Amino acid sequence: MMGSSGNLRMPSIECQLAAKYVTSKPIDLPAVPAKTEIDSDTNRILENMELEKQTVEEDYCSQFEDQVYSISLVEVWMKGYENDVKKLKELGFPDDLISLAFAALPMLSTQNPRSGNVESLSTFCSNFNQMKGMGFSQAAIFGSLIKHKNNLNDAITNCVD
Repeated sequence: MMGSSGNLRMPSIECQLAAKYVTSKPIDLPAVPAKTEIDSDTNRILENMELEKQTVEEDYCSQFEDQVYSISLVEVWMKGYENDVKKLKELGFPDDLISLAFAALPMLSTQNPRSGNVESLSTFCSNFNQMKGMGFSQAAIFGSLIKHKNNLNDAITNCVD
């Protein structure tokens, strides 16, 4: 609270320390080190700061260019991702299965490099559903389809053995 003299008055507070925080004897605080003496050459370098300013400017520019490039890559990828998800939903696959397919995508091989992701993703989803209908666990199906690069017959054989 402010008094008329402009001084701040604080209310008095009482506190009690728990026994585990009370020491039997006082503890000495560490000594504060003496001020470091700087010679004239070091002082001249510290006052100049040109190298530091140049480094910061170069770093900012490269980071900015990297960020712009990364943002553009993400935007391109997201457009493709959203289109792929839309196509998979149109084929009747649920969201959780589509998520599993995207998680497996980096490990899946596409026989035709021009076919794109949707073919690999939809094949994975179809294979997954077929194997799930046979009673295999989701973890076994996922691992087996990845291990055998989305080959249904090899994945089933792997789960049976």
